[in-house]
Amino acid sequence: MKIVFMGSPAEAAGVLNDLIESKKDVVSVVTQPDKRKGRGLKVSPSPVALVAEEHNIPLIKPQKLDEEAVKDILFFGPDLIVVVAYGKILPKKLLDTPKYGCINLHASLLPLHRGASPIQSCLLCGERNTGITVMQMNERLDEGDIILQEAVTVGECDDASALSKKIFEAGTKVLLQVISDIENGNVLKMTPQDHSRAAYCKVIKKSEGLVDFSKDSRSILNKIRAFSPWPGAYTFYGEKMIKIISAEISDDGSERQMPGCVTKTVKGKGFIVGTGDGGILIKEVQPENSKKMTAEEFLNGYRVKEGDKFFKE
Repeated sequence: MKIVFMGSPAEAAGVLNDLIESKKDVVSVVTQPDKRKGRGLKVSPSPVALVAEEHNIPLIKPQKLDEEAVKDILFFGPDLIVVVAYGKILPKKLLDTPKYGCINLHASLLPLHRGASPIQSCLLCGERNTGITVMQMNERLDEGDIILQEAVTVGECDDASALSKKIFEAGTKVLLQVISDIENGNVLKMTPQDHSRAAYCKVIKKSEGLVDFSKDSRSILNKIRAFSPWPGAYTFYGEKMIKIISAEISDDGSERQMPGCVTKTVKGKGFIVGTGDGGILIKEVQPENSKKMTAEEFLNGYRVKEGDKFFKE
């Protein structure tokens, strides 16, 4: 069975690599065009492109899925198109032409968290359970029939990076199962989504990472976890932007009535910043134009003291 794979980020690259190692016949890979990245703005291919190049699989990098791009993709005669975090709506001809259509690996238990940021949205909501869905694609955003789902438990300390790894490891297993069922001629059970339960998530902007310490501690911690590694939850110490890499809720009791202010330094651990309902213990940070460091290293290097403010006035 000829498979065309469509995807771009590291999570999708891992799935593609697993398909290749499982001896699936990936005849072509479609990914986003090369982009400028890093401080030097060097033009770099997507993680999916790197995997395809490593295995000498033909690559297509269309700017948009216009008629010419669709023609290029269908040139390889796919029986099935597998989509993992590609980032664009597929046109009808691309959906309808392959013998077995197009299936998508979506990082939530649909119909929850349809859209671009399901993992971050799950963490922002403080959910303890999520999962992965293999879905038959249609022309609407994440509304296709469900083929198979696998639940994943959200760990207390999971950030977006750790949770993504867990979800897509589970996703690869269910995706391979679905592909094997198709290859073996098994009839796939299609379950229509309950649209009345649908919830949508949006594209996350970098500016949304700013921490408001007047919020409750749990919401702040959820943001820190959800926005790691990108775009990063951040605050300011004076004029310097500080990313908060890791933290935990503090029950010290000294934090109340001082949102955004250092209420206590904790030797060997970090420092406590007051919130709207208590405080959080900052454990690891990354100052602007600097490397990651423990909160204690930050304390010593920047001479942070009780009463110092972590917000712009």
